Amino acid sequence: MAVMINDQPIVGANGDVYTADVGTAIPTSVDTPGASWIKLGMISDDGVSWTPPAEETTDIKIWQSPYPARIVTTGLSSSMKFAMDEWDRDTIPFALGGGTFEDTANTTIYHPPAPGAAESKAIYLVVLDGGVHMGIYFPKGRVINRDDTVFKADEAALLHVEFGLQVLIDTVTGAPQEPYNLVFDTATFPPASGAVTATGAKAGAPGAWLPAGATPPANLAACTGLTAYNSDGTTASGVTPWPATNYVTRADTGAADQGKCHWDGSAWVTGVA
Repeated sequence: MAVMINDQPIVGANGDVYTADVGTAIPTSVDTPGASWIKLGMISDDGVSWTPPAEETTDIKIWQSPYPARIVTTGLSSSMKFAMDEWDRDTIPFALGGGTFEDTANTTIYHPPAPGAAESKAIYLVVLDGGVHMGIYFPKGRVINRDDTVFKADEAALLHVEFGLQVLIDTVTGAPQEPYNLVFDTATFPPASGAVTATGAKAGAPGAWLPAGATPPANLAACTGLTAYNSDGTTASGVTPWPATNYVTRADTGAADQGKCHWDGSAWVTGVA
């Protein structure tokens, strides 16, 4: 069974940064955002830092107390910082706020945007930690800070950027949209509070109840009607018995068979295959 995201600390072992046009829809697959998104290539080994929304506040004080009677939020900001190793027709305009390229006979010339004409983009960060995958999505933002690019013999010449969050206004309703989202792989994210009813199980040693996070059936009789799947979790086993040593564990682990059962090609039966 996959390690759940709350079973261990998250380590940003690796990942990718993608960009797209403002308002490009949030990816429906955590680590494969789709053709609308452009990967910004190699990122320096410092990875990506995300600053969660920081609040700017004002204290509303009263005559009767030295402590504020209210704290009012006056501003919110969030950003991502990273450095790109690659210089190409995607990374350069992203880092420098837009611009165009002119191809001549012997050179390619980059023309920067006019002052105040920097482009806004969408950004999507994928963080991979073994089987645990998550993402951070900004539907709109722009590069708000850049650091020095250093050209020297013993280090990469990096394009350092800080990408700041902006609000995206719905063109139909005129209302602000959600400014950012966190995206998680359902298979490794804790289920919602309350029991998740099992609809089936996949083969393995041990296997797992499906969907991810489902409550194991109370006993063998409660397994009747549940679908058995091969180890991929998507192909129904049908009349094919599970391989030897495969099983899933029910809730009644105190039973004589320790709650273990398997699919024999026609029914759920007690014990390990």
